[in-house]
Amino acid sequence: MKCYNHNEIDAVGICKNCNKGLCTSCNTELTNGIACTSTCIEEVNQINLLIQKSKASHKTAIGVYMRSAYVTFTFG
Repeated sequence: MKCYNHNEIDAVGICKNCNKGLCTSCNTELTNGIACTSTCIEEVNQINLLIQKSKASHKTAIGVYMRSAYVTFTFG
C-alpha cells in the first residue's frame, strides 16, 4: 500500500479514523492508534475515549449480572 499523500512512498500504517494509508512523515502516533497529522487527531482521541468508556461499562455490567445471579441463587 502506498501513502495517501505521497504515491511513491510505502505506507507504514493506516489512520484509525479515515483508514488512509500513511507514511512516516504523514502520521502521528497516538496512544492506541495512528492518525493523519493534521486532520484526524481529535477524532482518534475521541474513538479511544469511547473504547475506554465501553470497557468500563462492560466491567460494571458484569458486576451487576453477578450480583443478580448471587441474589437469585441465595433466595432460591
